[in-house]
Amino acid sequence: MSLATLRTGLQSLLAGITDIGVVTDYEPFVQREEDFRTYFYDAPADRILGWTITRESTSERDKDNATTWRNHAMVIRGYAPVGQKGFTEKAFQDLIEDICDAVRAQQLPQLVGFGVTSVTFVGPPQVRLVEARQFFDKLVHYVEITIACEGEEVSNP
Repeated sequence: MSLATLRTGLQSLLAGITDIGVVTDYEPFVQREEDFRTYFYDAPADRILGWTITRESTSERDKDNATTWRNHAMVIRGYAPVGQKGFTEKAFQDLIEDICDAVRAQQLPQLVGFGVTSVTFVGPPQVRLVEARQFFDKLVHYVEITIACEGEEVSNP
């Protein structure tokens, strides 16, 4: 199971959700307000609304002499504005539920429809944190959703 393929598959899954905003398959380095707008500004909606996908950790265990089982803890982080052109807390929570529903729908097919192969397990989404955060002069809703993904990888060809 390639980490790059897994990230791309999750990005495609999220991109298919209505009014999701900008989805980036990595955690960009955001140091200035311009950087924040570059990665999280949804031009069609004219507002900040963005998501990132990254790996938080990976554990491995031997399967046999040539392969290992890799367990990736993937994290989806989301940012949406509070207030003007923004989301109410309820609307943001509803969008989080849309993401969780989309992930749960892919647990059994294991993201195969999104180009991911060699995944043997996609866990249910875990909403780890929902809060308001300050980014520069912007108050945003913030969420972290974790997903456990397990798959086979050739380690000793």
